[in-house]
Amino acid sequence: MVRSSALLVLIALTASNSALAESESKLSFADLRVQAGVADTTGPSAAITLMCGDIGNANQHAIDVNEDLGIVLGVRGTLLRTDMTVLGTDITERLVGGEFLIGLGIYAGPRDHVELAGGYHIGVLGASGDNQHFRKNGTYRGFGGELGWYHTWKSHLQFGLLAGYSARTVRVDITDGSRASVNVNGLDAAISLGYRF
Repeated sequence: MVRSSALLVLIALTASNSALAESESKLSFADLRVQAGVADTTGPSAAITLMCGDIGNANQHAIDVNEDLGIVLGVRGTLLRTDMTVLGTDITERLVGGEFLIGLGIYAGPRDHVELAGGYHIGVLGASGDNQHFRKNGTYRGFGGELGWYHTWKSHLQFGLLAGYSARTVRVDITDGSRASVNVNGLDAAISLGYRF
């Protein structure tokens, strides 16, 4: 009985893997995007993103939410500016770093798709003001989520809109050797111009 059950499971897994191998995606892509935006806590921002995805099943005959989903993965380089108060002193910092992104892609038509992604942020910072109390260095880490819509033309050029929320912990190095931590959280929005390879 156990051997028969194991054999049935093995046959089912083999058939499933075979079906997956034969199915074609509705949309497989690698996009390079340049983004510009604003945030309610960090001010202006700029980013460059490489995002890849494999979305949907081209063999389906009707719209099916499960068949229109897929995984998206990406990396992003970011430049942000934020004003913050640390130990009673107002400073302006530039945050330079990267993000690792993973999420769901949703097929929305031959030229459109939606991404719901989360990311881990890490980077360094430098004071852009004339504050003598702080050295021009420090680090930050954080998490964020975003929802984006992207339209890609036949020319491979792409336009997108994004909205999200980020939560970062900024650690500022002070001249006496100690560190001060500040939380920088808030909503953000951006437009994206890209190219699909």
